[in-house]
Amino acid sequence: MELSSMSLETARSILISRMQCLTDALSQCQNIWNTKYAFAQMTLDESARAHNINQHWYAFAREIFEGDDGVKFHKDQLQRYLVIDEKVIIRFKLFDKHLLARNYPTDHANDWKFQYPLRGIPQVARLNYGYRMDITGTEVKDAFITLPLGNHNEWVWQTSGEPIDTFLGYQFPLPEPNKLKSIVYWYDNYHLE
Repeated sequence: MELSSMSLETARSILISRMQCLTDALSQCQNIWNTKYAFAQMTLDESARAHNINQHWYAFAREIFEGDDGVKFHKDQLQRYLVIDEKVIIRFKLFDKHLLARNYPTDHANDWKFQYPLRGIPQVARLNYGYRMDITGTEVKDAFITLPLGNHNEWVWQTSGEPIDTFLGYQFPLPEPNKLKSIVYWYDNYHLE
């Protein structure tokens, strides 16, 4: 079974022209959360907040990318995603402290995060565009594009926030003998309003 994979350099080259738009959708979500939903911030838990922000992000992204024929919106078993230039899939997710998305571990969800082929899903790399909130749950602390492979990330592209100083105990895969080590972390700072 052939797994989908992609280098960080390739992902950046595909996404860089649209990264500010992805970030702008996240900024709009933060604004909505802190204005329209301020009354509910003390009562909604992390899961409800993440669901709310997720729904708004896809709505804002659809508006922002209207007319961009290279961005297609799809849904698979209640999971929304974007296919960009038929080269990469992006899912929008809340990340935990280890920069991982959490899904109920069905066979389908596990196949998705292990990059196994899935019926009806383009056989391209499936990336996560994830964010973490600050301790108050009101501000987006940082955001990342990652290539998940099971329970770790093959690489991390930090797109917003203060640069992370460590990989939080991450053990990235070691290169195969006689092969060049690929880049596993990159930092850009697309401004979140």
